[in-house]
Amino acid sequence: MRFLWILLFVLPLTAQEIPDRCSSSVNCKSCHAHIVKDWQRSWHAKSHTDSNEYYRKTLEYIALKQYKSTQLIQLECAACHSPRIGITSIENIEPLAYAFDLEDVNTEVGAAIEAETLKEGINCIVCHKIEAIHAPMDTTLRGNNMLTWLKPGVIGGPYKDSHATFHQSQQQRFFNNPDKLCLVCHDNLTNSYGVAIGNTGEEYREVANKKQCVECHMGEKQKGFAALVPDANGEKKPREIRRHLFAGAHSNKLLKDALDVSTKIENNKLYVTLYNPNPHAVPTGFGGREIVVDVKFSNGYSKTKTLTGRYKNKKGRGTIPHLAVTQDLSEHIQANDSKTVVFEPFEETTPEEVTVSFRLVTEEIAVMLELTQPQWTQKRLIKTLKISP
Repeated sequence: MRFLWILLFVLPLTAQEIPDRCSSSVNCKSCHAHIVKDWQRSWHAKSHTDSNEYYRKTLEYIALKQYKSTQLIQLECAACHSPRIGITSIENIEPLAYAFDLEDVNTEVGAAIEAETLKEGINCIVCHKIEAIHAPMDTTLRGNNMLTWLKPGVIGGPYKDSHATFHQSQQQRFFNNPDKLCLVCHDNLTNSYGVAIGNTGEEYREVANKKQCVECHMGEKQKGFAALVPDANGEKKPREIRRHLFAGAHSNKLLKDALDVSTKIENNKLYVTLYNPNPHAVPTGFGGREIVVDVKFSNGYSKTKTLTGRYKNKKGRGTIPHLAVTQDLSEHIQANDSKTVVFEPFEETTPEEVTVSFRLVTEEIAVMLELTQPQWTQKRLIKTLKISP
């Protein structure tokens, strides 16, 4: 029986084997150094547990609460966090192997998860090795459940006339509609209770006449070169390319002025109205993010209010989105909509300044997960506004 279980693991491992020459972004640098440099600064490069404390500790927390191995939880999340993982399904085998300490089976799972080819996160060989994007029968399945891969030695891109010397080239037509590629992962992320962890795609589809995802998150096209060296024909082709920073909620530049802010004083109350001009909600993406509104008064006093999603477990207590049985997203600001935060009557002082900021993780969730890096709860500026009397 043990031999059968091992076979079930080993066979899928070879199905998506990655040749050494395509296994690392280091091999892309010689021709695409400027693009690799951008990507290295992006959070796509930090999608593996080795580079992301929030991801790692979330996995550990879920495993603890669900009495599962961390490896099993990581394997479930790998569909998006590590799409080129060799194992895509383990059914009910790994929990038994974990419970009975079948070391050989656990070793196979661990080897797939910790493969060096995955530790660069969402790197070049993810987006540029996709052959086709398919609509899954189960719409809750994301990431590599929707993908088939190009054959070894072939790298895809948006250009039909690419003739690289290091690899074969193939045009990927989905780059003409890059939203389709982005929403392979950034859409319909639900937990085992059917609660949305992140549903940016659904928010985005409801908005008409919007920009493509890449126009904000990669920036406008610029004249330049996709490859910095001549191709197999001795030509160095000028292209229109986008930056590969994949800016998001971690980017201070993208967050700045992400919301329009206005104020009004009436009946000794301060009304702070936040308008969202973006084609998706704010906050969006993973649950647990929040907007922070701070008001400073003339006497040096300050007040703070937050807007965030509320997630509850079976006992009605606050939890992380991945374990929630209920959610309340009423405090999220939907696309082309606004919310007003009211600060109650203030006596013998005057509100002078309002500052709107963004946090990647609420302080409550940061405590639950025992996050130690300050980046998760630091306030990232959206806008500061002087209040007119």
